[in-house]
Amino acid sequence: MISLGCNVGAIAQGGGTFQAGLKIEPSINWFTVEADQPQQTQVSGGDAKIGFSYGAMLDYFFQENVGLGFEVRYNTISGNLKQTYPISSGFQTAEYKLKMDYVEVPLTLKMRTNEVGYMKYFGQFGFTPAINVRTRADIDSGNFSIDKVKIRERIRPYNLYLLLGLGAEYNLGGTTSLVGRISYNKGFIDQWTEDEDVRDVLLKHQYIGLTLGVLF
Repeated sequence: MISLGCNVGAIAQGGGTFQAGLKIEPSINWFTVEADQPQQTQVSGGDAKIGFSYGAMLDYFFQENVGLGFEVRYNTISGNLKQTYPISSGFQTAEYKLKMDYVEVPLTLKMRTNEVGYMKYFGQFGFTPAINVRTRADIDSGNFSIDKVKIRERIRPYNLYLLLGLGAEYNLGGTTSLVGRISYNKGFIDQWTEDEDVRDVLLKHQYIGLTLGVLF
């Protein structure tokens, strides 16, 4: 993911310090898929796809180098799913090209080093609740093909990710810093709901993001 940040202010309150900014975040996405009943159906995922998110970030340091990270972002992801399952006349194969939009709110513990030159290095660990707001799919079953089908009702309306990140801050002067981060995000929750067109499939999302931003 690559993020670009804008100044939305830094405030000191009591013993804590706030820093806030904006970001954009390209990512590499893939789905982990498996059959809930392998004897009945076969499923596979496609190649990794590029995704993109953007949003705001806020850090609150209750100690000099230990704090909490908050983000609000809109994340668009893509991925493929291929499924083969038995029907009365033999087997049916369906391919789904998915595009899904989520509103995500990462909450992390952030720990950073003292400044070395103009640099501070940090690690983050936490969780990201996510709400699905839109899902489209191009579907090809061999018998028919249809594009940009709205299938939000077939996708669970929520997800939860584990977030692990490593990054650095480059001080531009005062409290203003450039921020870069690489993160791994692992979804825990199966995204398919029960549906007669997608049988016995477990679908989980993962992505790697590269962030570049500015905090003030």
